[in-house]
Amino acid sequence: MERLYEEEPHRGDGYREKALAELNDVMARRIEEAREARHAYFAPDFSSCEAYWRTTEPYRQQYKQMLGWPICPLEPAPEGGTEEIFVAEDDLGAIYRLRIPVMEGLCAYGILFLPKGNGPFPLVITQHGGLGTPERVGGFFGSANYNDMVRRVLRRGAACFAPQLYLWSKDYGPDMDRAHMEHQLKMLGGSFAALETLMIMRSVDALCRKPQLDSSRVGMLGLSYGGLYTLLVAAADPRIRVACSSCAFHDPMSVKMSDWGWFDSVNRFTFVEIAKLICPRALYIEVADADELFDCQDARLAAPEVRDAYERLGIAREFCFSVFSGVHELSHGPQIVDFLMAHLQKE
Repeated sequence: MERLYEEEPHRGDGYREKALAELNDVMARRIEEAREARHAYFAPDFSSCEAYWRTTEPYRQQYKQMLGWPICPLEPAPEGGTEEIFVAEDDLGAIYRLRIPVMEGLCAYGILFLPKGNGPFPLVITQHGGLGTPERVGGFFGSANYNDMVRRVLRRGAACFAPQLYLWSKDYGPDMDRAHMEHQLKMLGGSFAALETLMIMRSVDALCRKPQLDSSRVGMLGLSYGGLYTLLVAAADPRIRVACSSCAFHDPMSVKMSDWGWFDSVNRFTFVEIAKLICPRALYIEVADADELFDCQDARLAAPEVRDAYERLGIAREFCFSVFSGVHELSHGPQIVDFLMAHLQKE
């Protein structure tokens, strides 16, 4: 009979504990080294706003390359027009459902809210967050933590377009495994960030052709994932004149969601550098002191780096960082919408 070695099941546990501790130490060192590398990598010219804008353009292209397909390489715009269906008219204006061609075989869905009057109106992309829909952010059946986002902007005389991201709850559409789809997109050289950013940019293309809308006055406001996409889209698309991001700005290394990070991003573009790609355009970042999803301390530590860029260019008033008293929600106070609308006035 064979005599085979046996031991109690946990005898090797100490080796695994040591292996994990070593890997965590290596990762921590590498993250710190990457922070220094990123500061050396992102070095635009601060001598003037014009010089800053010119020297950040190559970074913008590298940022798009980091996000990947279909924004880089860019998928051609398809032929065909927007499908527009009238929904209703209420005391604030007219409401339409839109399907906008993005690329061959794919359309973006969203809801357009036009104020009463003749326009042309400024346009605000009002972006929902996780498990959200355009109907929810539009207040069709309560507004959850969006706190009446669309209607607050409509009452100030701006048109709103609320795009649908691939983030809905199964209560409002087919069940979807976003994490698996993100895995597939990254294996294809892309990401949801690239796909959904392109969806919003192509939506802006279509909307800016409408005579009721002023293509020179486009802003974006979003909560949570919507706040993330406000940063992503504004960094990629210079047409966004003012970006207002709520409950999204933080340390991406602390988030356990694969669609909030991209290949080599910690060496080149974290949220700080993405925000600096929005500069010198107007940027409002708010976080909640009792946010149950993101630690606002991450934002407190990172925001001064963004503020420094605006101050060095002599445009400190174009940037605002606010910590409000609340949870994971759009702030109830008027400040964020005031900032948005102040930067969408006619010059």
